[in-house]
Amino acid sequence: MDPQESLPHIENDRFRVPVRMLTNNQETLALLDSGAGMNFVSAAVMKRMPEVVRYTASVNVTPAFGPHKKATELVRLKFAANGATFDDWFVVLPQYKENLVLGLPFLRKHEDLISFRNNTFAGISVDNPIGLVDSNEFLRELQSSRDIGLMYLRFDREDTAAKDPNNVLPQDASGSFQDLIAAHSSIFAQELTGPPPSRGK
Repeated sequence: MDPQESLPHIENDRFRVPVRMLTNNQETLALLDSGAGMNFVSAAVMKRMPEVVRYTASVNVTPAFGPHKKATELVRLKFAANGATFDDWFVVLPQYKENLVLGLPFLRKHEDLISFRNNTFAGISVDNPIGLVDSNEFLRELQSSRDIGLMYLRFDREDTAAKDPNNVLPQDASGSFQDLIAAHSSIFAQELTGPPPSRGK
């Protein structure tokens, strides 16, 4: 038996999510790292945000492997993820491969927004950068007749019955859906009473 066959499969999994820096409105990937004792940002990312104030500091950084390093700059950064905004301190690291690292203190503070099982932060992930739809927000937009995708609900008639959403048909942007149904009601009636369509059999 080949001894290689009995070796376990080892995965190198990194928890990264897309975030938008509010200073320059650019997107970058943030690594959520529970092994980091503080937040870090690479010097390369900071070059794209020259207007951010840098504070002189002396911070000892202990990497997982390798010698200790000393960082000399702190910055306060604001960023957003799926509509939620965050504001925190970051240590600037030169020649660092990760753009942004969210350390353990940040993760503790926002643990209700994090799912390590699904690799999501504030409802988004690398595979799903659009994020989850908030059901309460969807209902509020529905009640106020705001645009939802390509169609929306509109109430044109003023009589009492029409004010009941159950009595009003959804309309397209041109408002012709109800007219279309009325003009072809006989055809729709025939389809409803006829046999079901073929499924290719």
